[in-house]
Amino acid sequence: MLTSPQVYWTKVQWTQDRKNPKLVRSLVIKRAYMRISLLIVATLLIVVASSTSSDGSSHNQKARLSTADDMFRKLGINKFAEPYAAPDFTLRDVQGNSVSLRDLRGRVVFLNFWATWCPPCRIEMPSMERLYQRLRDRGLVMLAVDRRETRTQVAKFMKDSQLSFPALLDIDGTVSSLYQISALPTTYLIDRRGKIISRKVGPRDWATRDIEEFFNSLLLDKNVPGSYEDPSMVSVPALPFDSMLFVKSSEAYVYIYQDEHSHAVAKFERGEKLLPLGKAFKDGKTWYMVKTQNGAVGWIRFSDVEESPAK
Repeated sequence: MLTSPQVYWTKVQWTQDRKNPKLVRSLVIKRAYMRISLLIVATLLIVVASSTSSDGSSHNQKARLSTADDMFRKLGINKFAEPYAAPDFTLRDVQGNSVSLRDLRGRVVFLNFWATWCPPCRIEMPSMERLYQRLRDRGLVMLAVDRRETRTQVAKFMKDSQLSFPALLDIDGTVSSLYQISALPTTYLIDRRGKIISRKVGPRDWATRDIEEFFNSLLLDKNVPGSYEDPSMVSVPALPFDSMLFVKSSEAYVYIYQDEHSHAVAKFERGEKLLPLGKAFKDGKTWYMVKTQNGAVGWIRFSDVEESPAK
């Protein structure tokens, strides 16, 4: 086999170099330095890559928190940097039923302090009623704690104003003091873990689209600060339907509202099962409120489901 002149010369040179101990030692040292240098460079590259990844993750987390802060700020709601446990209490409503905050763990609670003599309270309550009607079946609990008034006064006001959310009686002002109420109305938002995440002092329109989307985020999105950790824990009392519903369309969607243009909670294929929770009629269309197997709750068109499996 022929050897190229360059390879041949290299072999000859190496053979000659091996006879010189000082040169061999020098070559060994140079190779050692080269290996150490390569190891240092590789280590630095790994550290830089790790730092970049960490910075990126931190940046993304800060961006999410910034977005959430912007949302609270836009709505004029004071967001607490560190949510804290809501003080527990037990009060009676105008019907005489006992209501304890601890029993509502797992629900988003809209806790409002008010009085019938308070003009700003009167102004905001119709919008509270609209919000309550839209979201109560999605897990929102609304409690209106009246401060230092009689059952007769509060019951009459609720009836005359056509308000259906629970009105609780803080007759001696103990709960108001517990929550350090200094102005009416004052509203606290309590997440599903039983922690206070924000406070709003003074009236506002609680029925705007932005507010509704905000509460839907709390109810449905586990990435929003203050929302509950397990999105499958939507607690809605099921109506006495006799059977499950089955998707009969090739594909169907469950929506947040009784509106095909609203946000879709989930997508399903023919034959998949849904638990019926209620039925409603809107704009000439029939809708089922359903709970999916993964716990999401929303509305599906009557025409997309049937009571026996599609064949």
